[in-house]
Amino acid sequence: MEVVTYFHDGLDKYKKFIEARKVFEQALLLHQDPVTQIYIQRCQHFITQAPAHNWEGFLP
Repeated sequence: MEVVTYFHDGLDKYKKFIEARKVFEQALLLHQDPVTQIYIQRCQHFITQAPAHNWEGFLP
């Protein structure tokens, strides 16, 4: 799977943080990209600290 495909799949799964993190990690194996690394970090953050119930996908 192409890195862009993995990245878009990760974005589609973004509110399912564990699934999204796995997909972003696959993308990172294909291409070391700082944006993908940021999304992995955000997923990890939200896995350990769930966002507010009215969260719309953006960090404060």
